[in-house]
Amino acid sequence: MALLTLYKVCTGDNWSGILKDTLRECRPGDDHCVSYLSWVSPICFSSFVIMAQFVLINLVVAAIMQALEESNEKNPTNLCLPLEEEEEEQDVEQALLAPGESA
Repeated sequence: MALLTLYKVCTGDNWSGILKDTLRECRPGDDHCVSYLSWVSPICFSSFVIMAQFVLINLVVAAIMQALEESNEKNPTNLCLPLEEEEEEQDVEQALLAPGESA
């Protein structure tokens, strides 16, 4: 149950409701209730949510980057390639015409 609760908090699914449950005051006569929970739980929850969201965002970004790399390997596109080919063709034409013009 604890792992399911952490997963629920990690994904952002109603984690504020779980935080509210931990902030409830202790009932009179309840020996098992921890009195310092009301100030420790916001610190714990906030730090866990920030760290978990940071990790999840990094995983999503890593998956997107990997998919982009794989798509570039399959279909490499170089937008400057036609310009470079035209420049090379012009250089070749000039090189061929230059000796012919001087002769």
